[in-house]
Amino acid sequence: MKLILKEAVPNLGQAGEIVTVKDGYARNFLIPKQLAIPANEGNIKQIEHARRLVDTHRKKVAAASAEVRERIAGVRVEIAKLAGEEDKLYGSVTSAEIADALAAQGVVIDRRTLLVPEPIKTLGEHKISVKLKESEPAELVVHVVPKDA
Repeated sequence: MKLILKEAVPNLGQAGEIVTVKDGYARNFLIPKQLAIPANEGNIKQIEHARRLVDTHRKKVAAASAEVRERIAGVRVEIAKLAGEEDKLYGSVTSAEIADALAAQGVVIDRRTLLVPEPIKTLGEHKISVKLKESEPAELVVHVVPKDA
């Protein structure tokens, strides 16, 4: 029996694949557990249409990620914080502050996409990664400068 898998099934295939299995396995396991549907003409057309929609969406997300990457590359983020001896900050620079500084320059991103490896507690330049959908992270340099009291 030919089936279209709705989910990945170990040792059988991935979602969207057309597989051939024995009738009993299909009737007693795959179809009742809604892991697969019969591979008739209507279902195949429906799966192909869903694939095209997913591909179109993926292309749009990739284009948006590329645009954000370009905008981040041209931005200089500078945050002023109070500092004590040896250039140590009172507190730390948060991802929300970095997101606000980017928003002030016209680059709006969610603070949760900022990958800060460790808290920023000193003055100077710090490299931050920005997690983008469907692509590698973008690099951002944050300059922490002393704030006049």
